[in-house]
Amino acid sequence: MITTQQKTSAPFITIVTVLASMLWMVGCTSQESPQEQAAPGAAVQGDTLVLQSAQLAQLRVATATITQTQISSPLRASGTIDVAPQHRAVISSPIGGTIARIHVQAGQQVAAGAALLTVEHRDVVTMQQDYLTTVASLTAAQSELARQERLAQDQVNARKVVEQLTADVTGMRVRVSALREQLALIGINAATLRESSISRSITLRAPVAGYVTDVRTSLGAYVQPQDVLVSVVNTATMYADLVVYERDAAYVAEGQDVVIRSISDTTAISGRIRLVGRAVGADRAIRATVALTSPTSGLRPGMAVNGTIRTAPRTAVGVPSSSIVQWQGTSYLFTRHADGTFVRHTVTAGTTDNAITEVLGSAATSLLDQQVVTHGATGLLGAMVNTGE
Repeated sequence: MITTQQKTSAPFITIVTVLASMLWMVGCTSQESPQEQAAPGAAVQGDTLVLQSAQLAQLRVATATITQTQISSPLRASGTIDVAPQHRAVISSPIGGTIARIHVQAGQQVAAGAALLTVEHRDVVTMQQDYLTTVASLTAAQSELARQERLAQDQVNARKVVEQLTADVTGMRVRVSALREQLALIGINAATLRESSISRSITLRAPVAGYVTDVRTSLGAYVQPQDVLVSVVNTATMYADLVVYERDAAYVAEGQDVVIRSISDTTAISGRIRLVGRAVGADRAIRATVALTSPTSGLRPGMAVNGTIRTAPRTAVGVPSSSIVQWQGTSYLFTRHADGTFVRHTVTAGTTDNAITEVLGSAATSLLDQQVVTHGATGLLGAMVNTGE
């Protein structure tokens, strides 16, 4: 017969037995499978990293030999569209006067010599009058001089009279020449000037062919010689004026091809560098003049543009772009050595051309012929940072 105390202790004994069996099994498992414990982590000493074989297999590290290569990277610069000074003109009146007629308006295309403005003033009449009067006086004086020279030959008059007339004729000739040039300044041809053709007005004409960009006067306005009245620009001779900062100046040369794009229109316009500035300005930059070989009608003087300059190939130490990794604003690459270690190098990255990045600075040449990590560099950096730093 089983008592109540016996009934209570039997389940307890069973539970204790099960727990003991489980602890014995766990202990056996730990003793029999030590290889299943976690592998030791990476070892870091300074910039040197050592990985276990399992970690190497997981990262699938690949390497390549560091060599010198030809780098020809595009250089980007900004600037504006401009026109050569000899193809840009501002027109002013050579004398003060009143605007009698306006022949053009802004945006109009004009040929060289086309009429722009008509200006009136009484001085225009006076200048023509002085010229014609002086010419008439010179003609009379020359006739008198010829007569007196004949008389002097016959010893009828004194030689002094001839000398005085000669001086008078010379002075009149000088005055005629001066008046002729003054008329030319206001656009009047003295050779065709006659008494019947005297005019009170002059016509201001375009010195270059192009487009009228500005008209700054109105009918009836009184203008002074220093006033700019009309502006004309020959847009057929536009060029791009690019700003190249001094750090890139050594890479820019005449004859290099350039692709120009305006801010408002991304159409590519080809060009070629024609001139390179020789002095660095206050903005620490030089100017490169780009002749446009395929200009478009969408360009305007003063328009902002971006240029991509194809620089000449140069010899440099280059590595695959995938080799360079970033950490906290610093660039690194890893090299692999015969003893299986990896060494981290701090580098300065230059330009990139066809997935090859230039390594700058004195450290670049010391890396030549070493094996650079081209795949797995990010994992190596992570292992080094998480283990040693």
